[in-house]
Amino acid sequence: MYLRLLHGGLQLLGGSRPVWGLPAPSSEIKMNLIEQYFALQKEVFTYFGYKPDWKYIPLDFRPDYHWMICGPEDKNSTNVAYSETPFSKEMIEEGKDLYGGTIYTQCFLPKWVYRAKDYTMVAIDTHSDGNQLFMIFSNSLECTDPKMKEAYEEFWG
Repeated sequence: MYLRLLHGGLQLLGGSRPVWGLPAPSSEIKMNLIEQYFALQKEVFTYFGYKPDWKYIPLDFRPDYHWMICGPEDKNSTNVAYSETPFSKEMIEEGKDLYGGTIYTQCFLPKWVYRAKDYTMVAIDTHSDGNQLFMIFSNSLECTDPKMKEAYEEFWG
């Protein structure tokens, strides 16, 4: 989830749906919000052991999504799948409620998958409109079933 400051107010972006309704803040409140936003972002990066470098990569918080990495975590183009529902072979074959991208690798990133105690942050290239994101998933919803990974690779890899 991230904020975008616009002339008429703030737009809170969560996933793919913008949420409006915040009044246009005063200059003092704007600075306070901006400072808080970047302070929190720094805390998130510290939690994962990530130190920003050359390129800014936006955060996309998906704590309620089931997810899986279908291959090596240190390889470009490894598929990453995520869904609001648990994975099943039928769901993968039909492509319903199933999203995916590939691990986004760049020389300015020391690694592409950042595992922490409760969450994992994955650099993902969505292959849509040039979007690369750090998606944050709950470790408790990671699918480690090799059969689901094989099914995904068979149909979408």
